[in-house]
Amino acid sequence: MVYAGTDTSSGYNLEDQTMKKTLGIILIIAGVAAFLIDTISFSQEETIIDAGPIEVTRDKEETFTVPKVAGIIAVGAGVVLLVWGGKTGS
Repeated sequence: MVYAGTDTSSGYNLEDQTMKKTLGIILIIAGVAAFLIDTISFSQEETIIDAGPIEVTRDKEETFTVPKVAGIIAVGAGVVLLVWGGKTGS
């Protein structure tokens, strides 16, 4: 039986090839973004007192440092998926 998206000569699923290339591009973009962005800051609301109708909250600033190694790994994995992810085994 032949399914849509299957290369009948090798039995390799073309949808897998497309998915690997797409994931490779996403990883490369995320890796480059990791080089450009040093830190990510966000606010988180924290409840201090919750006594019936009275509620006291405060905004807590959180900062996350993006390691450069993560960017290198993401770009490397993306390149691997782009170059070798679409190749079929013989």
